[in-house]
Amino acid sequence: MCPAGAISLKTYANLHTKPRRFPIGKAVEIRPALPVRKGKVMRLYIQNQIKNLALKGYGYKRIADILDLLPNTVKSHLHRHPPAEGADVCQQCGKPIEQNPGRKEKKFCSDKCRMAYWNSHQDEVNKQAYYTLICQHCGKEFVSYGNRNRKYCCRDCYAAARRKAA
Repeated sequence: MCPAGAISLKTYANLHTKPRRFPIGKAVEIRPALPVRKGKVMRLYIQNQIKNLALKGYGYKRIADILDLLPNTVKSHLHRHPPAEGADVCQQCGKPIEQNPGRKEKKFCSDKCRMAYWNSHQDEVNKQAYYTLICQHCGKEFVSYGNRNRKYCCRDCYAAARRKAA
């Protein structure tokens, strides 16, 4: 039961449902559109997703369908905040990055984003520091990554060599 003069949430949701057109044969769940109050700020992650999809070449309608927004919302956001082709943005989250002149170009906004990106893109990691060495204790050939001065293939050989020397 609603107080006098108020409407139920079900009625409210039905009032704010907007019909949406989709390609024929595509099963799509239509959810009620959330009421947009004047001055309501779009969430930052939605803004970043709109910017990233626009930079990939998607159109207003396609972005709107992917993010479950209205096409005019996407269109007006992109007109107010045009995505710059040459602007530096984080490769992981899409936030703008401030570059320091005379320094190496930043690709990520934080260490958290950098580690998340490289953990999810293991195939792109450039692993060139592999060294083939010979163990000084057992004579076995082994591969060391990142340390060309390594002398032993394992901790057991290291410990045995220490005991032998003493």
